[in-house]
Amino acid sequence: LEKYSNAIATLNEVMLLIKNNYGINNTGYSDALTNLADIYSQLGDYQNAIKFNNEALEIEKLILGDRHPDYLITLNNKVVYLMEAGDYEESLNIITQLNKTTKEVLGETHPNYLTGLHTLASCYANMNQFDIALKMMDTVLNIEREILGELHPSYLLSLSNYSSYLEDPLESIKINNKLLSIYSENKGDDYARTLYQQSINYLLVGEY
Repeated sequence: LEKYSNAIATLNEVMLLIKNNYGINNTGYSDALTNLADIYSQLGDYQNAIKFNNEALEIEKLILGDRHPDYLITLNNKVVYLMEAGDYEESLNIITQLNKTTKEVLGETHPNYLTGLHTLASCYANMNQFDIALKMMDTVLNIEREILGELHPSYLLSLSNYSSYLEDPLESIKINNKLLSIYSENKGDDYARTLYQQSINYLLVGEY
């Protein structure tokens, strides 16, 4: 916890300096707020995460507009914090409109739009609407397969998320075996995450 306390103290000091010298209506101050929100999210303090995220959104909307990519990213972060806090209905309302705007501004192959679809899929999965979550991930996978290829880290992460939403553990096992084969050369975090998910699948099908 010490590193988080130090980070919060440093950010508060930075924000005070920026406020005293330039005021709060600038991207430096809003960036500090988004970083502060992220730290509180990591600490599990989602109310403060949402609070500081909202403050950042107000500033970015004022100086950048509500269709600027930076504002849209910050708004996506708010959706994640709301989901972490268990407010799935509000999350769904915001991310649905956010994805529409992002698609209009950046296009449907832009990474920010795909991130929004990931967030939307996660929201539906948290609401146990896995069929819709899988549909969202199908869209992501099709786009990433076409523009990035099937060995790109972003595609593999999307495939892993798709696997985690499957209600049939046997189908998930097939996908995870493919992922484990790819990750086996470099047994890092992706390999460990997939291996853990695979162990859960085997428990579900009664293989110990």
